[in-house]
Amino acid sequence: MQRAFLYIGILAIVFLPMSANAALGTALTKPANNLGLIGYWPMNEATSTRAGDFSGQGNPEVLSGTGLPTWTNGKFGKALSFDGTNDYIETVSTISYGGSNTATISFWLNWTSYADDCDPALASGDTDANAGAWVVVPNDCDFPGYFTATIGDGGGGARTEGITRPSAGSWHHIVVVLDNSSAAGSLTFYVDGVAQSDTVLNDTKGAAGTMFTAKLTGMAYTGGAFFWGAGKMDDLRLYNRSLSAPDVAKLYKQGAVRINASSITLQNGTTLTNGLVGLWTFDGGDLNWTNATAGVAYDRSGSGNTGTLTGMSRSLTPAIGKLGQAFSFDGTNDYVSIPEGNLEITGSLSISLWTYVRAAPADRYMMVQKRDTGGGPVTYGFEFSVVDCGTNIPHLWWTTSAGASFVGYNANTGYSLNTWEHWVVVRDTSNSTVKFYKNGVDVGSTLCFSGGGFSPADTTTANVSLGWATYGSDSNVPLNGMEDDVRIYNRALSATEAKQLYLLGQTKTNR
Repeated sequence: MQRAFLYIGILAIVFLPMSANAALGTALTKPANNLGLIGYWPMNEATSTRAGDFSGQGNPEVLSGTGLPTWTNGKFGKALSFDGTNDYIETVSTISYGGSNTATISFWLNWTSYADDCDPALASGDTDANAGAWVVVPNDCDFPGYFTATIGDGGGGARTEGITRPSAGSWHHIVVVLDNSSAAGSLTFYVDGVAQSDTVLNDTKGAAGTMFTAKLTGMAYTGGAFFWGAGKMDDLRLYNRSLSAPDVAKLYKQGAVRINASSITLQNGTTLTNGLVGLWTFDGGDLNWTNATAGVAYDRSGSGNTGTLTGMSRSLTPAIGKLGQAFSFDGTNDYVSIPEGNLEITGSLSISLWTYVRAAPADRYMMVQKRDTGGGPVTYGFEFSVVDCGTNIPHLWWTTSAGASFVGYNANTGYSLNTWEHWVVVRDTSNSTVKFYKNGVDVGSTLCFSGGGFSPADTTTANVSLGWATYGSDSNVPLNGMEDDVRIYNRALSATEAKQLYLLGQTKTNR
């Protein structure tokens, strides 16, 4: 059959390095090498009809077809499964290669079976009609028995090369490097991190050029009739450059690394669930977007403290986190609002979260707070913020039972900008102390303000807010940064537990 294929597609899912002795879970991570990354679809949404693009290009995939692809367990957490009948994924917009004449496709594939029927995996453009268009076909009917890739010259000529097919029914890491810089062109294949010996099957390409700007598609195409790929795909990435063998090796090794799983999985077998009254992971499976700008973040502590997303965007708010997916707050009007429920805490309190602060605040950034609109200490539950009695200093304060007053403590060290940090603040009413832990280490605390005693009193029915305070003069202090894995405990965590929470976000290799 001719290769005038109009491809309609799929993509996959990406995740990140995971922690020691933990089961595989849902998560996302930054690529091993993100230079030239122009498409990166984590596909950890689990319940959505869209898969966000985490390359920074903002070009999500839309689940499409008569029957939509289904979410399933993948190489890294969740993936997409295609039945080979009528489902596919396609990017919202065309993908520009920025004038590059090379590209690299990287993905994990679990192909159902081989049948020489021309069912595709991925493609961009029509290889017959579009110079620099390409396609990857595990089931090549023109060249039976080969797993192929083709790059076209726009005039009917093409370069097709093929390799021995990897086993069906199991996961393999596939990388194809496309070089359109010469008239003949060239393709380089890697399977599971190893360069493959390939065979030139079609050598009619007659012109060099740049890569063709088109939508990225997969698991389906039409070339006079529809052809549908059957299988699962995970961790799809597209680059506008040629990856080197070491680059490919890094990507493959992510498959041998437990990718930063949801902390729900990682905390199994620890005391980290004791006294846990709020846990917002922001992972795809723990969110429900009802439209492009509205949704909820589920509480995974078991307390049912679901948060309402305000001022947020389905395409811009989810971000690569330290533990799976994070939320990016734009410094303008983004926040998560959580009904009080069992979060009115007048005894010991611990707050834990991963934070990424982009710029120093003019006043202060609200991380986690509970306070009424009216302001004033008598309407105040607690606040964990950055900057109050110092520059870039974490601060905890609360209303005391001594009357209309409050007390505040600072950490003895500050935030660093533009890097992920883990913070735990502990208010222990058994010994009237406050401790701050930065990346698992006790950094000490200093009394910043005291208006009467230590004993907490929560006289407000206000919601808990993550990322912004919406009351009084503090309505101008929204967070410009990211938060991940936010936790609230109704007890004092120990130093060991604070260290355990930090270690959940550290990368370990499975041996």
